[in-house]
Amino acid sequence: MTQINGQAMVSDSFNRWRFAVDRGGTFTDVVAIDPLGKIHGAKLLSKSSLYEDAAIEGIRRFLGAKVGEKLPQNEVAWIRLGTTVATNALLERKGAEVGLLITHGFSDILEIGSGRRPELFALGITRPQLLYKRVEEAEERMLATGLPLSPLNTKTTRKALLKLKAGGVTSLAILFLHAWKNPQHELDAAKIAEEIGFAQISLSHKTIPIIQIVGRGRTTLIDAYLTPVLQHYIGQVKRWTGSIPLHFMSSAGGLLVPEGFSGKDAILSGPAGGVTGVGAVAAQSGDEQVIGFDMGGTSTDVCRYAGEFEKVLEAETAAIRYHAPMLNVETVAAGGGSILHFDGQKLSVGPDSAGSNPGPACYGLGGPVTITDANLVVGRIVADFFPKLFGPNRDGPLDSKAARDGISALVKQVNTSTGQSYSVESLALGYIRIANETMGRPIKNLSVARGFDLRDHALICFGGAGGQHGCGIANALNIKKIRLHPLAGVLSAYGIAMAVHGRTHVETILCLLDEITLQRVKLRCDEVAAKLESQLFRELSSSKEVVFARHITLDLRLPGTDSPLSVAYNPDINIIKKEFFSRHLQYYGFTPHTTTLELLNLRIEVVEKLDDNSTKKAIESQQSTKKSLPEKEVKVWFWEDKATITPLYLRTNIVPNDSITGPALIAETHSITVVEPGFVAEISSDGLLNLSMKKLNKESVKRELDPTL
Repeated sequence: MTQINGQAMVSDSFNRWRFAVDRGGTFTDVVAIDPLGKIHGAKLLSKSSLYEDAAIEGIRRFLGAKVGEKLPQNEVAWIRLGTTVATNALLERKGAEVGLLITHGFSDILEIGSGRRPELFALGITRPQLLYKRVEEAEERMLATGLPLSPLNTKTTRKALLKLKAGGVTSLAILFLHAWKNPQHELDAAKIAEEIGFAQISLSHKTIPIIQIVGRGRTTLIDAYLTPVLQHYIGQVKRWTGSIPLHFMSSAGGLLVPEGFSGKDAILSGPAGGVTGVGAVAAQSGDEQVIGFDMGGTSTDVCRYAGEFEKVLEAETAAIRYHAPMLNVETVAAGGGSILHFDGQKLSVGPDSAGSNPGPACYGLGGPVTITDANLVVGRIVADFFPKLFGPNRDGPLDSKAARDGISALVKQVNTSTGQSYSVESLALGYIRIANETMGRPIKNLSVARGFDLRDHALICFGGAGGQHGCGIANALNIKKIRLHPLAGVLSAYGIAMAVHGRTHVETILCLLDEITLQRVKLRCDEVAAKLESQLFRELSSSKEVVFARHITLDLRLPGTDSPLSVAYNPDINIIKKEFFSRHLQYYGFTPHTTTLELLNLRIEVVEKLDDNSTKKAIESQQSTKKSLPEKEVKVWFWEDKATITPLYLRTNIVPNDSITGPALIAETHSITVVEPGFVAEISSDGLLNLSMKKLNKESVKRELDPTL
């Protein structure tokens, strides 16, 4: 086993490079494992005039490959990608031209939806833009039992499909009532659509075979809307990768081959890598419960991990609620690139972002003032210790003057409108606190709102800006411990590198939970799991023996309700019920009087099971009796009234187990960590940077900084 910068990975028989890439909205992160097993990290702007694709450019730089040439096939074992291509297409409504074919009489059901109001008391409701361009009805009807009431009228269906095609529709979503129970009519309609020549055909029973027609329909639309965009991007990537094995990170946390990577799988592709990375850090630190805090340039993603990955079946993105198996990630539009606003009365941060082009004002391309600029102005970012990726040629340092000028303009507006006398630093601190409050809300949604005590959790910070705000978030939420991995700046890409191949199947059962049902569930799980394992084995194309692990989850609910809770399968029905009612008490605060439960959905997951030795990651640090010495001292504003002279350390120069009392800055290649007053930092022997909160109030912290007070 070999290492670089203290980070090591067990070597394998490939003796070739391996790459994992997380393509975000602002930055693209690359983790490269060289033929000796050493891990390297890199960060590039996602959009630049200097290269066509950031992921390929990052790989090319590690390999020393020439621009315009394919990547060397014999030097790369595999490439794994997490991408925001689908997410951005959904947010910006830049997907394919989709047509909807639906059961006669239900053409407006997806427009009506569930009746959910985004703002309960708002008088004017702005409906989200529909994903489909045109809708046509098919004469057919299936009963809830799965028996056909009216056969599919093939003549009128063909006519309807030809009308959609003539209207410019290239991608088709087919949604028939009760197709989850009997898909025959959808299959028959699909044959006609194939003859007519639609580029993409998404069938609801294949996309997700669940009972809710609105949720099933929206997911099918998303699949039809985004899959052509994804396939176009995959084609672009393959132009450079050739025959190199290529896999994509799915929202459910498993790796998929390009042919199996569709729109419904891709919306949380990048954040899923972060969740995988959080699980690895939690296992390394020994924390039983953690909150993952991934602050990037465009948004912040948070997750909770307590020994296993939390998965959900329903999510909302770009004002569209849909159903798909995915890791439980809460996202908020607040990141380093979030734009600072003043509307004449109040300050706000985001939700719009400067992106990577032009980026924040300090990127030197005339961009708007952002949270990154605020951090730079108050000294939480030091330009000399930040990657030189900026300016017209993308090779210069951050522009501190542009950041200060931008916030100065805001100061004039705020002081003129409010009669206050803010300084540049005090206003910047105000915006930083607003951002911290915004980013704290999804953490509460994943924990406190579900009955978990945040005081029992550690905060795992990562992403390019996570270390700058970790202490502020921890202070606001009373979290006592903070962890930062050596690759925290590119942890999502690191998580993608550690991910395993997997497949997930979801289907509705809808019956009372009893012993007979459990027997049926076991038989059905064995049948589905065997098919998934066979599919996985073919896709892996491995000559070695592959072992798979099976995970079965039951979505259970009380009869007459529509709020299921997920419980792991167990052959003992009493254990299942005990777990359900325990979770019900935790979530809702009471135990129901009935013991009768209804099984709604069955979820079956099959994942590649790797040998422990092949997945173990180690971080080795040299022991020393020397004290950690700062690289320099800088001015940092922690309060509005004055700056504090603060030591700045290089992470690589910090002696393991040596305590550093805040305030301090710890700089590394891809990020900088702010150790606020009231926190103590140390690097453990395994390489983790650990911050712990001291029991001090604000005044005592100030006295520590200035004994004259």
